[in-house]
Amino acid sequence: MTRVSVKVVLICGMLGLAHLACGGKKAPEISWVYSDTEVVGEDKGNDGGVIDIDIYLDATLSMVGFVNNRSSIYNRFLDELEIAAAGSWQAANVQFFKFGTKIKPIDREGFKAAKTPAFYRERGIFERTNIDSVINRTNNRRVTVVLTDLFQDEGDVNSIVLQIREKCFARGIQAAVLAVPSDFNGTVFDAIVSPYRYKSIPGDRSTYRPFYALMFGEEHNLERMFDFLQTAEYIEDEYFFMISRHLIEKFSASVTKMRKSRALNRRKMRTPGRYPHHFGFSLKKGKEQGTIIAGFRLERQPHSADFQERALELIAFRKKSLPGEKAASGDSVLTDNLKLTRLERMGDSLTAVIDLQLDEPPGIYSYLVYLQLPPNGGIEIPQWIDAFSSTNPTASRDSNKTLNLRKFVSDLIRASQSLAPPRVAKFYMTVYKR
Repeated sequence: MTRVSVKVVLICGMLGLAHLACGGKKAPEISWVYSDTEVVGEDKGNDGGVIDIDIYLDATLSMVGFVNNRSSIYNRFLDELEIAAAGSWQAANVQFFKFGTKIKPIDREGFKAAKTPAFYRERGIFERTNIDSVINRTNNRRVTVVLTDLFQDEGDVNSIVLQIREKCFARGIQAAVLAVPSDFNGTVFDAIVSPYRYKSIPGDRSTYRPFYALMFGEEHNLERMFDFLQTAEYIEDEYFFMISRHLIEKFSASVTKMRKSRALNRRKMRTPGRYPHHFGFSLKKGKEQGTIIAGFRLERQPHSADFQERALELIAFRKKSLPGEKAASGDSVLTDNLKLTRLERMGDSLTAVIDLQLDEPPGIYSYLVYLQLPPNGGIEIPQWIDAFSSTNPTASRDSNKTLNLRKFVSDLIRASQSLAPPRVAKFYMTVYKR
């Protein structure tokens, strides 16, 4: 071989990854819309501008027991709620309603009257708790707060959850539940058994009966409302639960090859905007397999559910670019080139072992990879929900607990998850195959 031909071979070797084969045409580069919003949600800022807030008070007889004591926690919460609605934003348009069989607008004086038993004895309203009608009025440009004891039979739960799924979750409106145990002295209605009397012991919180603030709106607005409310000493952080498609507030990813995977070599990637979760590898000529290790550090949303790591699935989408093409494909397709073979969790750290199988022609192959939950299951129910819930409260058993609370919350989680399975991490990976 002549000296000139040796130099040509060396040059071709150095440029091989760019051209994918000596003398071949360069494959067009591939780009994505690099973002983490599918995992962490959109950053809406925290300017606390102008907001519309609707407050709905359950005005049925089951709520009277919360107001028979004028200094009850429920009555104190009404004051806190009004202050939070008016003070959490620069400007708030607050409207008040009472609801039951129907919805009735009330003014501020009417809202203050909710501290008296007479408020809950208006004919045409007190007969039935119709939360469905309130759900129909929600939208993502406002915050909706519903105060109720959430006593619902299975049929009511199914109807309410279906309404929330279609009117809220399907339109990007999130939901949250805040439980507030309060002293109570009155009759519990809508139980499976006949109505029964219940009186809590003054100062003994274990005997208090909870009421609930159901909240609907954009996630950051619900968090903002709660941040203001929790300044009250009787509001407990753990009793605020966000039913959200976003379980993660922030995450970082690190992807490298397994040491024994000699067919793969790391490659630096230049990503627009210096996006940090894009990783590159080259696959040696004639090789088709490799193993990578992906590590993730997670910061979970403080009020969203935890997840079960054993339920996580790897979902990968692929774009490819072959030599001689004028442009890389803009469309991605679901691919099985990447398979999750092992996943370990330690606290809020995940380590995933992923096998690459790429038995296709030389070219550039780029992947969008998610770790996500399936459409049903894998989300933990907070323990306090079980503690507050009963399938059949009676005068002698579970008398201060909430009928079907667990079913209501777990069904809400499934309804949200079926529309948008939560993603807990993601990364992009580009492989240059010679």
